[in-house]
Amino acid sequence: MKAGRIAEATASLRKAIRYSDGEDGIDNLARGQLRLLDDIIRDSSPFLTVDEFIENQKLFDQAFECLRRKEYEKSAGLFRRVLENHPGHVQSHGNLGLAEAALGHKATEPPLWHISIKLLRSTLRTDLLFTIEEALKQ
Repeated sequence: MKAGRIAEATASLRKAIRYSDGEDGIDNLARGQLRLLDDIIRDSSPFLTVDEFIENQKLFDQAFECLRRKEYEKSAGLFRRVLENHPGHVQSHGNLGLAEAALGHKATEPPLWHISIKLLRSTLRTDLLFTIEEALKQ
């Protein structure tokens, strides 16, 4: 399941529980899937529940939309809030760096780009990281 679809899946499972007659077993299956989602979120993020994850995803989506609309100050503030909840959120570090650069702010220490690259090291190929790092030096 794509990360962006977790909110939709959660809503669908909750509707299945709500509309189940309790005798067809659908409510138990849906509850089991919701518990599984909570376990996945708890094991792979700093969030304890799928609801916390969804709220932070909505915040990220708002921040990204502000960045697209060139509302850099608002975008930077929203990305900071995302990072308060999830300090390892790679996309927010990178996008905060873009917003800050658009505002003309000097690089932070350590630069947000370097934080993003450090977080990506475990998931990207070394040659791709080298290319990204070289492009950022220019």
